[in-house]
Amino acid sequence: MHLYPIGGAVHDVDREHTAFSYRDVHWSMVIAGIDPEPDRRNVVPDWARSYWQDIHPRLREVKAKYDPSSFFRINQNIEPA
Repeated sequence: MHLYPIGGAVHDVDREHTAFSYRDVHWSMVIAGIDPEPDRRNVVPDWARSYWQDIHPRLREVKAKYDPSSFFRINQNIEPA
């Protein structure tokens, strides 16, 4: 899982002017599953979904601790625990 900061010039362009419309976000998360074996191509998506399900409760705990009023709720909000 990778977290990428989104900032700088990204926030200077209106969302309708480019293909990247998430101009108000500050972080992007990517879950990448890679396996060199072609016969495991069905395993990787299952692993990525499982990873997201496993980490979501921990994210809820962090959200509940640091943002209990859900001030940061725009976009893909994590509901507090």
